[in-house]
Amino acid sequence: MDFIKKILFLAVVVVIMFGAYQFYMKKQASKAESSQAGAPQAMPAQFAEPVIRDVVLQDEYTGRIESIESVEIRARVKGFLQKIDFKDGAFVEKGDLLFEIEPELYQADRDRAVAELKSAQADLQRAQQDYERVLKAVKGDAVSKQDVSKSLAEREMAESKVIGAKAALAQADLNLSYTKIYSPVDGKISRRFVDVGNLVGATDMTLLARVVALDPIYVYFNVSEGDLLDYYEATSDIVSRQPGSVKFTVSLSGETKKSSEGVLDYMDNTVDAATGTIQIRGILPNPEKTILPGMFARINVPAGEKKNAVLIQEKAIGTDLSGKFVLVIGEGNIVEQRSIVISELVDGLRVVESGLAAGEKYIVTGTQFIQPGMPVMPVPEGQMPPMGGPETGPVPEDQMDDSEEHDEESEGQKQ
Repeated sequence: MDFIKKILFLAVVVVIMFGAYQFYMKKQASKAESSQAGAPQAMPAQFAEPVIRDVVLQDEYTGRIESIESVEIRARVKGFLQKIDFKDGAFVEKGDLLFEIEPELYQADRDRAVAELKSAQADLQRAQQDYERVLKAVKGDAVSKQDVSKSLAEREMAESKVIGAKAALAQADLNLSYTKIYSPVDGKISRRFVDVGNLVGATDMTLLARVVALDPIYVYFNVSEGDLLDYYEATSDIVSRQPGSVKFTVSLSGETKKSSEGVLDYMDNTVDAATGTIQIRGILPNPEKTILPGMFARINVPAGEKKNAVLIQEKAIGTDLSGKFVLVIGEGNIVEQRSIVISELVDGLRVVESGLAAGEKYIVTGTQFIQPGMPVMPVPEGQMPPMGGPETGPVPEDQMDDSEEHDEESEGQKQ
């Protein structure tokens, strides 16, 4: 009996130990599953590498467009406006007839001046003949020297009347010419400011319209004296010494691309002491006449060349209280936040002065969902991440056959 009791006791101990072992293993498996469920999953992150190339640096300024020629058309004689020979806002050429003011009064003044000139010329001719007769008579002592002096004076008076009559005729011709007003330049004319039938030029030279030349056209902007000195140091093409040697580009308000290219043709001779800037002017071709005076413009002027510049995409750059930064994929595919110093935009890419080197991988998309310290699965920009995800992934080709054979064996066992 004692032997049987010992056997039963040992059997109970074995059952208890096996149950405890099973409970321990289930608990460990549950912890492992919980640990795996709470572990962070690496999300796909599209990246790019900096572009390394030589770039031409640009200084950007703001300025205004102005016409190369701007003319106010005014009435220079008094009269009623009889005719307008253009359409509001039309393009006109130099010499085109624009306005006509009643010419009758000024035609009459001219006719009167012509008559007075002919009368003065007749008087001069008679005085000249009298003077010549007196000169012959004085040789035979038929007249006195006093008569010679008197005849000479009358001839000179007649000459002066002829000169005055010619001047009056010239003035009359000029006034008559003012009754027809022609465009002095090629350009675009404004609307008419006075209608037909109105009296113009009564109290002052009435403004009738404006004409502005549009091709080429000027752009004016101001440059700080510091930029000017840097420019002198960086290039030998000085505007004041070689006008037309420095090219620049212009973008109008709302444009993302450079719309026109011109040359700098003028720099002022003094720096404004109040602002510390100097005015510079450029001239632009405007064959389509789409650039108009008064427009706001962004001017880009070459400021030297940077060798092996580091360029990245603008969309990858973030901003916080410390400044500009990018998210970089570091060791172990862990995300790092990298502070950078940037400068101008070149062909859609931003120049990085410091903080990023060639060959580093910076994240270009999904940056709003990625935080520093997160693990990521790097994916080159433009490619799709693997369908299986970072943990499972697609089945390799060398394991595909083994898996298929295993499936076939399983199906055979089921049958």
